[in-house]
Amino acid sequence: MGELQDFKAFFRKRLLAINLIMLTTLLLYLPKLANFSYSIDSERMVNNPVPVLNSWISIGRFGLVFLKRFFLFGLNINPFFINATTYLLLGSGW
Repeated sequence: MGELQDFKAFFRKRLLAINLIMLTTLLLYLPKLANFSYSIDSERMVNNPVPVLNSWISIGRFGLVFLKRFFLFGLNINPFFINATTYLLLGSGW
């Protein structure tokens, strides 16, 4: 329980810096967030996702496969959602 309290104190102490990082990330990547163009991987993902996911697993991109499976289960590709998730995770340091 002490570690959780330490984390909360760390977060409160640096709240301004955290907000500035998130705001800067949002401003810098806003053009990309609003861009709905597809990449080669996106086209392949729409047409036949299983080989793409298998190739990502083979090169050790387990987190990406998890996110695709978890967030896109039963859905078509949503570029706004994918871009927003990418840059939120980027801004948060994940």
